[in-house]
Amino acid sequence: MKRAGLLFILLLSLIAAGCRGGDAANNAEQKSARPPVAVETAVAGASQLIEAVSVTGTLAPKYEVDVKSEVVGVVREVHVTEWVRVRKGALLARIDSRELEATAKRAAAALESAKASYLQSQAGDRRATRELERMKKLKEAGLATQQNLDDAMTEAEASASRVSAARAQVEAAREDCIQAKTRLSKGIITSPIDGVVSLRRVNVGDLVGEMGMNMPLFHIVDN
Repeated sequence: MKRAGLLFILLLSLIAAGCRGGDAANNAEQKSARPPVAVETAVAGASQLIEAVSVTGTLAPKYEVDVKSEVVGVVREVHVTEWVRVRKGALLARIDSRELEATAKRAAAALESAKASYLQSQAGDRRATRELERMKKLKEAGLATQQNLDDAMTEAEASASRVSAARAQVEAAREDCIQAKTRLSKGIITSPIDGVVSLRRVNVGDLVGEMGMNMPLFHIVDN
């Protein structure tokens, strides 16, 4: 009986030792396991991938131009503001051009007067030519003197000179008329390029185009 009791006690000791070893192994395994990680889930779908490169620099337009006034005058109209897109030839502003209009009208009147004088000189030249031919025939017939023929020749030459002078006056008056119209057209400020008005420095009533103070009225850029 005593021997059976000892065996039973020994068996219990072995079972207890085995349980303690299993608990230690479980604890070591739990310690070596990775902790849980929080994750987010989403539904997969198609999208656009945009690639970009970061750079450092200065932005400059492809084309840019300063618009100035070629004539001196007071601004009567301004048709654009800043950051407005304009086309080439678009009206930006208008200069008071009443004096230029008067000059253009005087030039046109002078041209018409020069044309009339030219026509009169041509008519006089034709008369002088006919008179010279008549005097030549009369001189051949003995009905006119040499003095009469010489006077007719002198008048014909003078008449031809008057025609040349009148023609020159017409050309000069035509050039004056063209210049006056050109100056008149410069009172209309237009955009020389397609672009955006990035700067406006003029308002109605400003005096522009003064010598030494011809600041840009507009700055236009084309990006």
